[in-house]
Amino acid sequence: MRKYSLYTTLKTSNPYPHKFVKVVCDARTSWIIVKGALTYSEIERCDLIYYGHNMTYERCMAEIERLRRL
Repeated sequence: MRKYSLYTTLKTSNPYPHKFVKVVCDARTSWIIVKGALTYSEIERCDLIYYGHNMTYERCMAEIERLRRL
């Protein structure tokens, strides 16, 4: 089973990581799903906020929907 990590950024002008599976955006936030995990330097370069790892793709999407309602 593939495992994914979830990150977010509040700035739309930040670069995206070199590898990602899906990006979900709204007016103020971008949620980024990646396979595996990103290195610290990649998180820092893209100014990302870490939300979790070792999740299924479906769990990542459910977490994004939950966070969008907050």
